Amino acid sequence: MINIPVEEDYFETYTGGKFNINNFTDDDIEIQDIAHSLSLQCRFNGHCKFFYSVAQHSTLIAKKLMDDGYDPETCLMGLLHDATEAYLCDIPRPIKPHLTGYRDLENKLQYNILKSFMLPTELPDVIREYDIRILASERRQVMNKSNNIWAVDTIEPLDVEIKEMDWVEASQEFLNMFIGLNFIRTPPMKWGD
Repeated sequence: MINIPVEEDYFETYTGGKFNINNFTDDDIEIQDIAHSLSLQCRFNGHCKFFYSVAQHSTLIAKKLMDDGYDPETCLMGLLHDATEAYLCDIPRPIKPHLTGYRDLENKLQYNILKSFMLPTELPDVIREYDIRILASERRQVMNKSNNIWAVDTIEPLDVEIKEMDWVEASQEFLNMFIGLNFIRTPPMKWGD
């Protein structure tokens, strides 16, 4: 058996950075890493009719918030509401409570991601509402028909059309949304070095 020496407790990000979940700074959080990672992660642990990324899910929420007249800051928070998954992975909702310490880690990282982009550090209720309502939309448009009952079956779906999209397009749409909302927002957020 080969033993691989572990010098540091980190993983390398898409842009070549080091991310240590126990010891990171705002400089370790990069929008390019978030967009790339989320665009390659399929929602529902891959149990859907076609590839549907976390990046696409997040962009749909931000677009719907924008269409419904919310300010750019709220729309950006909608775009970044699942940004922790770029560093922690997309864990299906029913599994999270069984992972000791996961919620605390996720909450700490969410706080730091929002702070890093100069946003309020707590998500507004409307984003939680849209996140639940889009789940009802995803249930109808992305999942195979089944007799299983979901808690969201009685909730009004978010009025979005979910189309099949490859990861490259999803990543670009996510970044374009970030850039566009950042452009009209005051003060501007960090973009990178």
